[in-house]
Amino acid sequence: MTKYSPNHMKTRQSRQSLKVGDKVDAQDSDKKWYEARIIALGTHKVNGQKCVRVHYHGWGERWDEWHEASSPRLQALHTFTTDWRKFKENQKVEVRCMTGSKLKWYTGTIYRCPPCTTEGLVLVKTSYSVARRWLATDSEEICQFGTHINAERHVGEVQPRINRALITRVN
Repeated sequence: MTKYSPNHMKTRQSRQSLKVGDKVDAQDSDKKWYEARIIALGTHKVNGQKCVRVHYHGWGERWDEWHEASSPRLQALHTFTTDWRKFKENQKVEVRCMTGSKLKWYTGTIYRCPPCTTEGLVLVKTSYSVARRWLATDSEEICQFGTHINAERHVGEVQPRINRALITRVN
């Protein structure tokens, strides 16, 4: 059983007020928690429950999935994920780079970060290239180290996914 922290979304009102653009913690079908953004709203055709479609930060849209708004797999942002975007110089991160015609994740290091930069940007150097890149601090081109590279796969029970045919999209 998962233990929830005191700031979890426990009230019916807070869950029913979720809207497109809201950021939350969402648990994927492998039981891993990620920062996510709500990208669509819907209603379950069978039980009439409000549903939200989440996009997992740093993952392709093929991993987007529907959750019932009442699901314990949705929680307030940083309930189960760390606020790792409070960058520090020399912090290890993952950076997505184009190699040929493919996007690939590489190890990166924060070279410069706020408060040194006031534009909400970080300067990152990667293992892929000697060149440094400026990235927005909330960019999907940058992820917490361990998300894609050497990420441990969860072994155990896989969470069931909502069949998208059972959702009526409302936006």
